[in-house]
Amino acid sequence: MFYVHFSLLRNRGTGDYKMPSQFQALQRNSVVAHQPHDVAYGSLITLRSNLPGFGLVYVNETFNFPGGDQECIAVGIGGKQKHNWWNLVSTNLTLENSTSPVKHIMDGDFVRFLHEGTGRWLRTGVHKPYHLGWGRRMFADGNDTSSSLLDLWRVQIESEDSPMPKGQLYAVTTSFRLVADPDHHKHIESDPWSWPFLLYPMRLVSWADDSIKCYEVGNLPLWWASTLCCLVYPLQMGYWHSGELKKFWDASKLLWGGWALHYLPFFAMARVTYIHHYLLALYFALLLLAFEIQCVARWYMLKLL
Repeated sequence: MFYVHFSLLRNRGTGDYKMPSQFQALQRNSVVAHQPHDVAYGSLITLRSNLPGFGLVYVNETFNFPGGDQECIAVGIGGKQKHNWWNLVSTNLTLENSTSPVKHIMDGDFVRFLHEGTGRWLRTGVHKPYHLGWGRRMFADGNDTSSSLLDLWRVQIESEDSPMPKGQLYAVTTSFRLVADPDHHKHIESDPWSWPFLLYPMRLVSWADDSIKCYEVGNLPLWWASTLCCLVYPLQMGYWHSGELKKFWDASKLLWGGWALHYLPFFAMARVTYIHHYLLALYFALLLLAFEIQCVARWYMLKLL
């Protein structure tokens, strides 16, 4: 039914702005269908959310967050307006709309978005949106003559619905994420996958000149060795479960289970995580490391005897 309906009605209508960009591009006389497919630095673009009903990212300088900080609220609305347009700016703050050759946006590139109407940068912060219990709120702040690390967004391409080469950003057909830069100098949060490798140590106090500096970082050789033991241990179970090493299996499975119990659940938690959440699991990992050393030493002694 819907296939027949949309096959017969191919002309652009007044309500097509409510439909996805892929649908609009198939309509006759559509503005979307005649726009350039390639996206490059200096392009004037609109940003559409992939969430149903969120529409295009919209900023109006008359809509500010309460508190007097002059941050303009960035929301999603249906339909194109003059407040939907953004300039794609490179990290060196130049529009580069006259460069030759043209510099296209690639997967992993860091970009900035300058709002055409207000001259403010698209940013995100630690605060949650007022109407949602998850995510971070987006806003527009600053001006076109100054910038900060809060303006940086990393392009993460998810899929491409055209035969064009992968890894480049295209209009309409590319599904992508805009990821706030996770490696700026105020990095405190960290993902659970990074904890066993000690990738992101954490400061525990402010960097003010009058405060005592405290930096949480582990002993790297012990940290990595304990991680190696925890990762290799499941492969050892079959060998240890038989023969003279069975007693080692019976004792060590409690240590590995303690590590897994205190570490793996963080992957399912929808909350902010920090490296100190790994300390309990690290306690069991270090005990397992000591146990492995003892096991290898006894096994070696048995071979000698």
